[in-house]
Amino acid sequence: MPANQTNHAQIAQRGEELYESGIRALVEPARSGEFVVIDVDTGDYEVDPSEVVAVRRMMARRPEGPR
Repeated sequence: MPANQTNHAQIAQRGEELYESGIRALVEPARSGEFVVIDVDTGDYEVDPSEVVAVRRMMARRPEGPR
């Protein structure tokens, strides 16, 4: 697997772990169906009905975060 794919797979796995270990309990069921964007380095997250809005807010908070 190319390095870029490995990195994306690792980021996705870490995001899933963070979501399952704590974020899910904070956002479901009240925000079910909304998009959750997670910074895998800090565990910070944004939730919004719009994926674009959630991503932009996270990028504004952590412009140096993983992509």
